Amino acid sequence: MLKPSQAAWWPFNLSLSLSSKVTAQPTQVPTITVAALAQRLPQQPTAQLVDVREAPELRQLPLHGLTALHIPLGQLPQQLHLLQPDQPLYLFCQAGIRSGLAQAYLRQHGFPHATNVLGGALAWAALVQP
Repeated sequence: MLKPSQAAWWPFNLSLSLSSKVTAQPTQVPTITVAALAQRLPQQPTAQLVDVREAPELRQLPLHGLTALHIPLGQLPQQLHLLQPDQPLYLFCQAGIRSGLAQAYLRQHGFPHATNVLGGALAWAALVQP
């Protein structure tokens, strides 16, 4: 197991610092399954898809059939200007953990429509490539 000093390259370290800035919310955060997202997207032409994975993960498991903006979780605070806070925003990562952290961060920074895609890229791949 890596010690924190050895894992400095891993984006989860920033996730921890991001999550320390996220306060508990009494409301439930919105999530969506990949099947529901696939049905919803045609009716939401202004929806934003954001993939918070690292570049090597994108190459290993692309989101086939989707055009997502790539903003690694560690760069999210500096890239907020690329996103529209008044539009639907769906967040992907590999399995749904980092996108959940990104969602909490975005909702606290003026993005009320940020929604975590449950299961992330793994679930999407299972849906489109059974």
